[in-house]
Amino acid sequence: DGVGLGGLSLGAGLGGGLGSGEARLLRALLAGPQPDGAQLQLALPSALVAGPLLAEGRLRAIAERSGSRLELSAEYSPPPTQLLTITGSMLGNSMAILYIQELMQQLGVLT
Repeated sequence: DGVGLGGLSLGAGLGGGLGSGEARLLRALLAGPQPDGAQLQLALPSALVAGPLLAEGRLRAIAERSGSRLELSAEYSPPPTQLLTITGSMLGNSMAILYIQELMQQLGVLT
């Protein structure tokens, strides 16, 4: 078989596609050092966390869509921020960051 990426299949089954060794390498790169061992920490504005992320349920939706675990922890100030830890595969974590960036852009938090 091949490696599936959002409906795209990469592997020996494609004409001119990846060989089995290349497909294994791609899988390893996508998974990272351990399947769910990559971790990122972000300091997000407290207003974003309390409003759109928690109150509107978007934090849970981002976790479900990305496949990563998102956990809130310490609050800091000034400025008022809250630490968000994202744990999962490197690809899943990247997707979670992308979803958060898109939300921040839609809300005008990013300039």
